[in-house]
Amino acid sequence: MFSNTKKKDENTANEDSKPMVKTEPSSTPTQDQPAAILQKIKMEEAQLIEERRNLAQQREQLQKKIKDQIENSKGNLQKLKTEVTALKAECEELNRTLENEILTA
Repeated sequence: MFSNTKKKDENTANEDSKPMVKTEPSSTPTQDQPAAILQKIKMEEAQLIEERRNLAQQREQLQKKIKDQIENSKGNLQKLKTEVTALKAECEELNRTLENEILTA
């Protein structure tokens, strides 16, 4: 009964005593060369600058569209207010005409 346990302990001891092989990520030549690292950083920086420029341009275009829509809406509102005022005036005139006709009849 104890002999099985002893064998397991020996196996565990053998496994533990095996030399550990250290596995490190393989380094690529570009990671070891400062010039390559700098070039990669510069490329990424250029891409980010370009993306920032594009996004700023897109933001400006969207802001202009919104401003244009606001101006168009304001213009439409003013036009509608003018039309409503004119229609009210016409209706009041027609009412006065009818009232005069009824009173004189």
